Amino acid sequence: MSEARIENVAYFGIHGFECDVRMIATVLQIDGYRGLSKGDLKPYRKNVICKEGLWEIKSPLEQHRDIEEHVNWILNLLLPKLDKLRMIYQQHDASSELSISISNYYLVNSGLHLDKELVEKVNKLGASIDIDIHNFVD
Repeated sequence: MSEARIENVAYFGIHGFECDVRMIATVLQIDGYRGLSKGDLKPYRKNVICKEGLWEIKSPLEQHRDIEEHVNWILNLLLPKLDKLRMIYQQHDASSELSISISNYYLVNSGLHLDKELVEKVNKLGASIDIDIHNFVD
């Protein structure tokens, strides 16, 4: 049996806008984002064109850190920019999502706890929450 490990990551994405993705990054004043503008070719899908813009930031923490640390990194980055986020949503008919990904390798019983305070903070961002839990075993 291979060594047990867990890989955690959190992303925050804004989607649904039609402006250039660089405008989103400029308004938020955040570097290190990944993004596509409407009309761009999707790099992971052959000959598929983006129908809407996507701006995404990923937690840079090491993947073995607790998922709550990844989520808090995202929240601490974005909550001070709440007014700018709301302006983007309103002016560009955009929406957002906090994505949580947990990959278990040779562990079959992991959990995730989202306490009330964390959910309230995500709600302040106007974001939905998407959770993916993957289990890989022999």
